[in-house]
Amino acid sequence: MKNELDDFIDIFGNFLKSVNLFSNSMVSFEVLINPSAGSIINSKKLKAINKEIKNFKTENTINSKFSPNVQMHITRSLSHAQIKALEIVDNFVQDKLSTYKILILAGGDGFHKDICSSLIKGNLINKEELIIFRLPMGTGNDNCDCDNFYEVCRILSSPGNIQKSNLLVIKPKGLETDYSFNITSFGMDAYVCQLTEKWKRKIPGDIYKVMVDLSLLFYDLIYPIKESCVLIKYRNKEYKSIGKKLLLLIGAKGYSTYGGKKKILPDENNFLFVDFISLFKRLLVKGKFLKGSHINLPISHFDIVDEITVEYSDSLLMELDGEVTSLKPENFPVTIEVLKESFKVLG
Repeated sequence: MKNELDDFIDIFGNFLKSVNLFSNSMVSFEVLINPSAGSIINSKKLKAINKEIKNFKTENTINSKFSPNVQMHITRSLSHAQIKALEIVDNFVQDKLSTYKILILAGGDGFHKDICSSLIKGNLINKEELIIFRLPMGTGNDNCDCDNFYEVCRILSSPGNIQKSNLLVIKPKGLETDYSFNITSFGMDAYVCQLTEKWKRKIPGDIYKVMVDLSLLFYDLIYPIKESCVLIKYRNKEYKSIGKKLLLLIGAKGYSTYGGKKKILPDENNFLFVDFISLFKRLLVKGKFLKGSHINLPISHFDIVDEITVEYSDSLLMELDGEVTSLKPENFPVTIEVLKESFKVLG
């Protein structure tokens, strides 16, 4: 008996076969599907996605001179998905018939991060033949290339627009280099992400807001906040910030969201730290951070950076695109570098 995922494979696969992306050119689509993604295990959400694709196709005339090559792959595990991604890009390199080769990732922020990280480690992410398109099929969907499936269909039905995307390279002392494609943060913010990941499928509604409230109350009791030293670099500018910080984060670019479209970096600046304040003052300004209106608060310090180095004398949580790592004192310093225009995406 067919389920909503089977319907998605049929509906989206047929839609891809009909599009005229990059007019008069041969296009290959390889779609990697994470069956555990938030919008896939939620049958109501997936049903709405299927309906949106069908409605778009009904309302828009789509004619393709060349029928694109389309392959849909349901992944069995993260390791299977990573191996499959490497295999697909290797095949893209060998493919001399298709002018454009697009790897579509149907999953959430963590899935996108893990697959793109594996492509970096395999020295494949910057291959000329590879274009990545990350679909909003998770819970937060902050690390994707469009916000909803109407935009997905519109982009795939457009003449074709390739953009270059930034990434973050994270180097903790004594640990393996890691990667982030949206935001990396430390401390209380990472604790919010840890709680959100644990409870997001058990508590309905905007779980992120609930976990922010809990973190404001309990974070200091679990992880007493100590003084940090952050070395900030941008072009020929270099300076240090020393002191207690309530929030510290860096984005691959400005105008970035997290926690389900919360505008934490609301302008061109890709770096933010927030001064330590009392619990009472936190409660007063909490709403501004959730709405993205914290930009003019005197405790908020924004900048454009190429690289930061964080020093800390105790254990600290670090978050990379929603995935949380616990750092020990011996893992500092942590250096984070922005690599600009590192891979191609469809936009």
